[in-house]
Amino acid sequence: VGGTAGWLAPERLAGGRQSRAVDAFGLGCLLHYCLTGGGHPFGARYERDANVLRGEDPDLEDLERVSREAADLVSALIRRDPAERPTAAEALAHPLWWSDAVKLKFLCDVSDRVEMEDREAGGTLLLRELERGALPKSTSGGGVASARRGIGIGETSWSSKLPPSLVQNLGKYRSYKGDEIRDLLRVIRNKSNHFRELPKNVQNEVGAPPEGFYRYFENKFPRLLMHAYGFVKENCAHEPGFRNYFFPSEETEKGVSSFEASAAMAKSAERVAARAAA
Repeated sequence: VGGTAGWLAPERLAGGRQSRAVDAFGLGCLLHYCLTGGGHPFGARYERDANVLRGEDPDLEDLERVSREAADLVSALIRRDPAERPTAAEALAHPLWWSDAVKLKFLCDVSDRVEMEDREAGGTLLLRELERGALPKSTSGGGVASARRGIGIGETSWSSKLPPSLVQNLGKYRSYKGDEIRDLLRVIRNKSNHFRELPKNVQNEVGAPPEGFYRYFENKFPRLLMHAYGFVKENCAHEPGFRNYFFPSEETEKGVSSFEASAAMAKSAERVAARAAA
């Protein structure tokens, strides 16, 4: 089998039919290597091909600590079924490469989308999907059951992660339910849109939008973006308000080669690694 041992897709190792998806697999392994400082999702050097052929689950724990967005993208790129791997253009559209401004806008767009769902036909089902697994649930014994996906906190209420000054400000204008993700998204949308109206001490606490504001909430709720992204991808991705986040134009799809995508991702990976090390 031609190629470098340890970096080959399972269909290539097995001598099966090959497509551009083999490049996606190699790119996923390469991104993992770059962002973790030399780690590989399929283990030590001489074990990798065997682990890939056996269908062993990749180890993405080290990558998860560097970037949750990176772990999500790499997981997709190295899927065993080549048909399930993203194209080069789709990979470039992943949240890993989004700026903080785009990430904040996406969360605000999700908030807009679910704002009035409980008043629409079928809206309750969509809200249920948004909330499903987002926060741990209290058990009958007084403990806390872990969330399936989760937004990255161990408490049953997101409000417990916010400073008293911000919580007090929230209560002046409307009531927010601390156990609902829809209301957390409302907070992010409303306070980013009306940042200048916040008291100075709250402004200093959370930082100015988009970068400072987004990173503050990212630090408080480290998996919120990917939870919201997964929700939209499964339920609303084809809607006009979200298509640009998920589906590259036909011109972009045709014009992006695997080499160009790899070069663009390599440059972005350097920025991600630098931010993680900061």
